[in-house]
Amino acid sequence: MYDKLFSKYFYPFYESKLRKRNTFSYYAEYMSNQYLSLDELEYVQGEKLKKLLQHCYENVAYYKNLWDGLGFTPQDYKGPGDLKLLPVLTKDIIKNNYNELIAENYRDKTIAKATGGSTGVPLRFAITRESYEKRVAVTWRGYEWSGAGLGKKTAYIWGQDFKYTFINKLKYGLYNQAFNRKYFNVFEYNHNFERLAVELKAYNPKVIVSFVTPLYEFAVYLLANNIQLDLALDAIVTGAEALQSHQRDLIEKAFSKSVTNTYGCREFMLLAAECDRHEGMHINIDHVVLELENSNSLQGDIGEVVITDLSNYGMPFIRYKNGDLASYSDKDCSCGRRLPMLASVHGRVLDAIKRPDGSLLPGEFFPHLLKDLGGLLQFQIVQNDINSLDINLVTDGLFEKSALVEIEAVIRNAMHEDLLISFNFLEAIPTTDMGKTRVTISHVEL
Repeated sequence: MYDKLFSKYFYPFYESKLRKRNTFSYYAEYMSNQYLSLDELEYVQGEKLKKLLQHCYENVAYYKNLWDGLGFTPQDYKGPGDLKLLPVLTKDIIKNNYNELIAENYRDKTIAKATGGSTGVPLRFAITRESYEKRVAVTWRGYEWSGAGLGKKTAYIWGQDFKYTFINKLKYGLYNQAFNRKYFNVFEYNHNFERLAVELKAYNPKVIVSFVTPLYEFAVYLLANNIQLDLALDAIVTGAEALQSHQRDLIEKAFSKSVTNTYGCREFMLLAAECDRHEGMHINIDHVVLELENSNSLQGDIGEVVITDLSNYGMPFIRYKNGDLASYSDKDCSCGRRLPMLASVHGRVLDAIKRPDGSLLPGEFFPHLLKDLGGLLQFQIVQNDINSLDINLVTDGLFEKSALVEIEAVIRNAMHEDLLISFNFLEAIPTTDMGKTRVTISHVEL
């Protein structure tokens, strides 16, 4: 009952009347788009892209200079294939051209954001208020597909920021109460699955939203100990890490509920999501352009993910390479939606770090912990044996070493009190033979 009141009255009043945001008008637009034909969807996408390209050429110095050098103008764009005429945007390019990537007509009107640095390089970027509203709207559409709609009692087995003032904690707590959700911070539970089982059962959610690794390990614990939570779940939604088939099977066995997989990243939020048919992840092509570089667009053919954000006019990302790998599906979903689909996402599994007790620390732990450290340019964690960690850092003059005291305490709490932690300051993080940088490297057999 509460979810219906919340989604129909409370939340629209809060967003539209109190916050003066257009989230729900965008939500209505996205919901009406989902059953358009593929031709209609591609037309919607194409018109948004043309408008964005023209805006970039007129207002964003980086793109104006780059495209002039290539002899490209927005009028040269005639269809999806023409987008490949433009170079990709990378994290290094953004870092080195930050000011030139801010649109002149949006300067001082953007919202600062940062990624968790899953490639070892925290990325700072900016979005507009309109972009934020559209991201929220398209995310709620994706969650709606799984049965995890607005206002449903939801348990988030997720990561949260480590620092909150009392006022922020109070504000955040009230906000979550209104949304009918509760966070079970995976980094604070320190692998105490007995406690998590008791508290989750007591909360009795209708929906679980979780990182893949902690939910998988929790499911292993439940099955190994023959624990049945008896939750009447409407949906289980996973994200933040690649979901492997054996993980899906075991989670579904432990909770007696199908798992809905999603794909997104902090730069854009939700990019694609399964519906309740679980036949692939629908790509939000009315919100972004998602290309697979070096892919033949065939079923199962893997390519590098390249994203163009159609709504962020403040700091436009045109053909941004986020470091992920994915493969297309060439099938139509039986749900009737003609949004194209990804078959799967690859390359999102960070090396797990093994604790001394044999349990695994989620791969997202270190990016989440280190992403907001001022002066930190790059990082890498190396585990050479079960009782030690090397934390390799590349910093600049703004970095304060005093922050490492608290960082070390958080790591010890998550790992083991007797752990040997070494902080090493390097000129650069070594790359693999393929030129990639790995965030976590474990030499301990899992």
